[in-house]
Amino acid sequence: MPRPARYTIRAVSALTGVNANTLRAWERRYRLLYPERTPGGYRLYDERALVTLRQIQTLLEAGVSLADIVARFRARGGPLRENEMRLEHWPSLRAPRPGARWLEGVVRATLLVDRRRLDRDYGRAVGVLGPRGAFGNVLVPARRLLIAGGSEPGGPTLTAAVELIDRFMRDQLDALLRALRPLHQPPRVLFLTGCDEGLEEVLMQIAVAVGVDYVSSRFMGVGAGHDRQCEAIRQASLRVVVLTCARPDECSCLMHYRRERRVGTNAPLLLLLTRDAATQAGRTPEAVEQVLAPDPELASVGVLAAFRQSSRSRGRVQRPRSMSL
Repeated sequence: MPRPARYTIRAVSALTGVNANTLRAWERRYRLLYPERTPGGYRLYDERALVTLRQIQTLLEAGVSLADIVARFRARGGPLRENEMRLEHWPSLRAPRPGARWLEGVVRATLLVDRRRLDRDYGRAVGVLGPRGAFGNVLVPARRLLIAGGSEPGGPTLTAAVELIDRFMRDQLDALLRALRPLHQPPRVLFLTGCDEGLEEVLMQIAVAVGVDYVSSRFMGVGAGHDRQCEAIRQASLRVVVLTCARPDECSCLMHYRRERRVGTNAPLLLLLTRDAATQAGRTPEAVEQVLAPDPELASVGVLAAFRQSSRSRGRVQRPRSMSL
């Protein structure tokens, strides 16, 4: 029977949006968390700790005082039951509105080009919705609103706001994937923004879904550079490469991949993310294992299946829930 997953303080911070200092304070001062300790003194948190933190964040965001939360969780000695989170048990609790309540704050902070405020508001969303929920329900809609709308009177240009949220999304994704990557393990899945930059947002959502499924991943977005992409593709550790592509028959990125891929059984599987309906319905281009439609939910399932297929073919299946974070 595999050992239950354990998470370092860095990984817990990435998954919940609670910074490390706050985690330590909630442990020492309020005795809300009970992490294990390694022989070297490092904290290791289990799944119950993640549930507890999400519940605490939900209650704090809804307006419940920390004193009330501490008293209830100490009495319970762990996560609350579902019925204990109901509104009638917390008179001061306002009904939460997942996603929408943080969306406004993220959009406003981005329009003001206020990175500090953006970090704060998005961190709160991660604490309640989790990294995947916050990314898909807050950052993605915020970016679409900024692209479709206009800036506030007297504020910075919309271009500056869109550039900020694009950088912020890449930074958040990179930090999340690094935090969830097992120590000393190179990436197994590589996400590349190729000749269809408009699909980068979808590619990001797929990368988040794969990363939180405990698969070691790396994302290279717009501006990564051709040389860096080629160098990344050459890594022997890769199992799968996911590439955005506008027109496979004319795609220079696909041609570069064919040249750069290693010859033999260790070559990573290539999945093509495209909006080209003819490619989706017709034949699979040369060197492409699978064509993905731009649907984050369905595409992430396809990527995970290809990863496991490639791992089995090499005889080294990654065991997601027994990794050492």
